[in-house]
Amino acid sequence: MDDKLMGSLTPVKRLSLALYGPYKLKLPTGNILYRLVYLELYTYTPVWLNALTLMLDASPKMQVLKLIDHNSWCSGQYYDEEWNQPKNVPECLLLHLETFMWEGYKCGEK
Repeated sequence: MDDKLMGSLTPVKRLSLALYGPYKLKLPTGNILYRLVYLELYTYTPVWLNALTLMLDASPKMQVLKLIDHNSWCSGQYYDEEWNQPKNVPECLLLHLETFMWEGYKCGEK
């Protein structure tokens, strides 16, 4: 994402994000999405997990997190992307997150 796009997202309170392709998502550091309270993230590509980590760090007031999985990410096709485990628990998870939904999650089902 370029700086112009990120600047336009700063006042956003609700965001639905679907990433396509093998590119890496880069967000400026800091609480750039300080008004975001609702995030809907599609798990279509391997970059979704690192994108989620970045979005959690950038959104300290997030109250609702919804993951939407239509391809069953645990099928093994996504493990080529290395996950960058965060060093700290994001502020939104500690203080504000009230609702977590994972639509379409099928890992471990028979």
